[in-house]
Amino acid sequence: MSGRVVLADHEISWLRELAGGLTVAQLAERSGYSERAMFRLLRRVYVRMQVRNRTEALLRAREQGLL
Repeated sequence: MSGRVVLADHEISWLRELAGGLTVAQLAERSGYSERAMFRLLRRVYVRMQVRNRTEALLRAREQGLL
Protein backbone atom coordinates (compact mmCIF):
# COMPACT_ATOMS: atom_id res chain seq x y z
CA MET A 1 0.00 0.00 0.00
CA SER A 2 1.25 3.47 -0.79
CA GLY A 3 1.66 6.35 1.61
CA ARG A 4 -0.81 9.06 2.37
CA VAL A 5 -1.97 11.07 -0.62
CA VAL A 6 -2.65 14.77 -0.17
CA LEU A 7 -6.03 15.68 -1.61
CA ALA A 8 -7.59 19.09 -2.05
CA ASP A 9 -10.50 19.97 0.21
CA HIS A 10 -12.97 19.73 -2.68
CA GLU A 11 -11.67 16.27 -3.59
CA ILE A 12 -12.15 15.06 -0.02
CA SER A 13 -15.64 16.56 -0.11
CA TRP A 14 -16.40 14.62 -3.31
CA LEU A 15 -15.30 11.37 -1.68
CA ARG A 16 -17.41 12.10 1.39
CA GLU A 17 -20.47 12.80 -0.74
CA LEU A 18 -19.95 9.60 -2.72
CA ALA A 19 -19.53 7.69 0.55
CA GLY A 20 -22.79 9.26 1.70
CA GLY A 21 -24.64 7.72 -1.23
CA LEU A 22 -24.59 10.40 -3.92
CA THR A 23 -24.27 9.20 -7.49
CA VAL A 24 -21.64 10.70 -9.78
CA ALA A 25 -24.45 12.44 -11.68
CA GLN A 26 -25.74 14.04 -8.47
CA LEU A 27 -22.23 15.01 -7.41
CA ALA A 28 -21.57 16.55 -10.83
CA GLU A 29 -24.75 18.61 -10.63
CA ARG A 30 -23.89 19.87 -7.12
CA SER A 31 -20.33 20.67 -8.18
CA GLY A 32 -21.23 22.43 -11.41
CA TYR A 33 -19.63 19.90 -13.77
CA SER A 34 -21.03 17.68 -16.47
CA GLU A 35 -21.27 14.03 -15.51
CA ARG A 36 -18.51 13.18 -17.99
CA ALA A 37 -16.20 15.85 -16.53
CA MET A 38 -16.92 14.61 -13.01
CA PHE A 39 -15.96 11.06 -14.00
CA ARG A 40 -12.67 12.41 -15.42
CA LEU A 41 -11.94 14.44 -12.29
CA LEU A 42 -12.66 11.47 -10.04
CA ARG A 43 -10.49 9.23 -12.22
CA ARG A 44 -7.57 11.62 -11.62
CA VAL A 45 -8.18 11.40 -7.87
CA TYR A 46 -8.23 7.59 -8.07
CA VAL A 47 -4.96 7.54 -10.02
CA ARG A 48 -3.28 9.78 -7.45
CA MET A 49 -4.62 7.54 -4.68
CA GLN A 50 -3.29 4.52 -6.61
CA VAL A 51 -6.64 2.75 -6.60
CA ARG A 52 -8.65 1.25 -9.44
CA ASN A 53 -12.18 2.39 -8.67
CA ARG A 54 -14.56 4.27 -6.41
CA THR A 55 -14.89 1.45 -3.90
CA GLU A 56 -11.15 1.20 -3.42
CA ALA A 57 -10.89 5.00 -3.20
CA LEU A 58 -13.51 5.13 -0.46
CA LEU A 59 -11.84 2.30 1.46
CA ARG A 60 -8.45 4.03 1.21
CA ALA A 61 -9.96 7.37 2.25
CA ARG A 62 -11.57 5.69 5.25
CA GLU A 63 -8.24 4.07 6.19
CA GLN A 64 -6.60 7.51 6.04
CA GLY A 65 -9.29 9.06 8.25
CA LEU A 66 -10.72 11.27 5.51
CA LEU A 67 -14.27 9.93 5.82
